[in-house]
Amino acid sequence: MRTFKSIVSFAKSKIFHHHVFFEFPIPVLAERRRHLPILAEGYELRVPETDVDCEAWARLISEDPGFGAWTAGRVRSELMAHLIDSRAASLILYRGEAVGCACVIDASTATRRIAHLMYLYVRPSHRGKSLGVVLTYETLGICVDRGYHKVIAVTDPPRLSALLMYLSNGCRPIRNSLYSYVQWFRITQRLAPALDSMRGAVPLGA
Repeated sequence: MRTFKSIVSFAKSKIFHHHVFFEFPIPVLAERRRHLPILAEGYELRVPETDVDCEAWARLISEDPGFGAWTAGRVRSELMAHLIDSRAASLILYRGEAVGCACVIDASTATRRIAHLMYLYVRPSHRGKSLGVVLTYETLGICVDRGYHKVIAVTDPPRLSALLMYLSNGCRPIRNSLYSYVQWFRITQRLAPALDSMRGAVPLGA
């Protein structure tokens, strides 16, 4: 019975996983960081360091229902304590108020240095200004400096605007299960017109 349950558990993890994974090739990270968009007037990129920063960060990611409820203490214990580097978290402020965030935590194995992009979020009223691109590639650029072998991220299939930003800026889908093949096929079909229209154009901002 234990063997049967183990097989069922494994099958569920491989076939019915509810997220999609993708990878940021290291050369792409290095290239994108060299050509980041310039933030518009009023915006400032900073590394969160203080308790005030943690409180602002917690309030911000709590705005997205998919990320759950956060407190400054949870940010410190679950995110800041696991960063790959003290610089591996970013806040974007607009006139002093946090409107975007992202961080990179360590997910290394015994043989490979692996980093994981976590909780990228831009407040809806500030989207369309390339803030997502700046947050993603400025924060992930630390992985290049630290010699990581692989950088991955995960999101929900319905977040098509985020997936379009990632795919149009050099990330690669990870297809490692039956579910992931089906989901990525659906995603690429839905995004195909937008991706086709952008070929040869400047990478999309978010």
